[in-house]
Amino acid sequence: MDFLRGAFLRMLPSVFVFLVIFSTSGRLVTADTWSAWSEWSDCAVSGVQNRDRTCLVDSAANPGCPGESSMTRDCGPVLDGSWSEWGEWQNCSVLCGVGNRARYRTCTSPAPQFGGAPCDGTSEDWESCDTNITCEAVNGRWSEWGEWQNCSIFCSVGYVTRHRTCTNPAPQYGGAPCNGTSEDWHPCDTNVTCLAVNGGWSDWSEWSACSVTCGGGGQTVRTRSCINPAPEHGGLDCVGDEVETNSCSSSACPPMWSEWSSWTTCWAAECTAEMNAGLKFRSRVCQGGTNEQCPGQFMDRTECTQEC
Repeated sequence: MDFLRGAFLRMLPSVFVFLVIFSTSGRLVTADTWSAWSEWSDCAVSGVQNRDRTCLVDSAANPGCPGESSMTRDCGPVLDGSWSEWGEWQNCSVLCGVGNRARYRTCTSPAPQFGGAPCDGTSEDWESCDTNITCEAVNGRWSEWGEWQNCSIFCSVGYVTRHRTCTNPAPQYGGAPCNGTSEDWHPCDTNVTCLAVNGGWSDWSEWSACSVTCGGGGQTVRTRSCINPAPEHGGLDCVGDEVETNSCSSSACPPMWSEWSSWTTCWAAECTAEMNAGLKFRSRVCQGGTNEQCPGQFMDRTECTQEC
């Protein structure tokens, strides 16, 4: 026992050197351990970059991590990106008729470095290309029918549908489209009896504006619909009116002229070959007041020529 006690006491300093403790982030770290280095900063005008790290344990018992907490390095002059030469044109996108072809370039001559500006413009260029080959018309053909969909309702009798597309192949170069329809359907019986749903009214709409702007005798209207829910499977319709009206009064209309009447026939005091000039007249009425209360004249006249 004395031998074991002595060996344990001699090992205590080493045990404390390798003591494992928790960092503030909840991660197990050994005493005096550095975090990972941060990314290098952008290249400064002075031509240097920086990066940092943090000592994860720094206490009286562990006064600090060995080494530096920051580093610098030269990053050279700032270089803006420049385009490489354009590559060769690619093959035409079609085998007949007119299509397109592309060519490419890269921002590597040089690539932007140390915060330099990227290349201005696009890395891709397109132009039309003519194969000088006339395309033969391709008539469209239907694809296979898809799977039948679920029945359209959950009770009583509904319908199921399936679809196909005119893509086997699709019509091209003036070819004929597929003949027929893209949808097929047939009835489906759920063998479930639907419960009757009685109709219910929606909320009333807002009242409309008054049908007249002045003078009284106008009406305002509001409506509702039997859709909350709509009656189904033999359910009852909504009871009551779908439209409701209400009278609306408005201020008295200010005096205003009616439309002009038609012109009278031309009238001349004398009607001869030498003297046939005359006058014709029209009039209007001041509505809501006397003629004196409306601005302007109640009668108008103009010269005319009478046929003798």
